[in-house]
Amino acid sequence: MPRKPPPNPRRRAARKPPAPPPVAAPARMGQPPFVPTENQRKWVIGAAGIASHAFMAKRLGISKGTLRKNFRRELDDALPDMAIAVHANFFNIATGKDKAAAWAADRWLERRMPHMWRVQPVEIDAVVRASIVMAEPMSEEEWFREYGSNLASPGRTPTRTD
Repeated sequence: MPRKPPPNPRRRAARKPPAPPPVAAPARMGQPPFVPTENQRKWVIGAAGIASHAFMAKRLGISKGTLRKNFRRELDDALPDMAIAVHANFFNIATGKDKAAAWAADRWLERRMPHMWRVQPVEIDAVVRASIVMAEPMSEEEWFREYGSNLASPGRTPTRTD
């Protein structure tokens, strides 16, 4: 078998065509997808009860659709959660021992049981001092015997006909 002659060093090697440039991923059009942060979620929870979707979206720099898509859970749950927290706090105040307790208890009963709590004013003939200092606690019957001789009897709720 004949031998192949060695390559001629003076002869140029045939050039290979250049490799095509690597194909890049197609460029995406528009803005990158919105990814909400924890602070934004907390803000939406706080604002959901008092602000419109348009206002919240404008404040966050997104569209209303993006707001509803990314914050659906917060928008659905914020108002009931807020109402529960307010009612729980109001109940704690109403059952407390400070000056606001009487007012809060009155408002609580007025709103939760209006059929039982809202009665017409009743005229009372007796005059009772605003501040009564007692050395020991009294039962309701003892208080009525001592201070409320002209008031309605104990255990009786005033009605509109009184």
